[in-house]
Amino acid sequence: MNVLLRNVGQNRLMDAVISNRVEGGFVRRRGGALQRTGLVRAQSAR
Repeated sequence: MNVLLRNVGQNRLMDAVISNRVEGGFVRRRGGALQRTGLVRAQSAR
């Protein structure tokens, strides 16, 4: 059970890293405005 939970945690961590890389490249290509709106959305969602 612990091994399974650990694997799921690692997969989620890798997904976060990969999606962050994809988002970072997207923001860099499209410009800083999207990054700002993304940050505003993330803060208002909390």
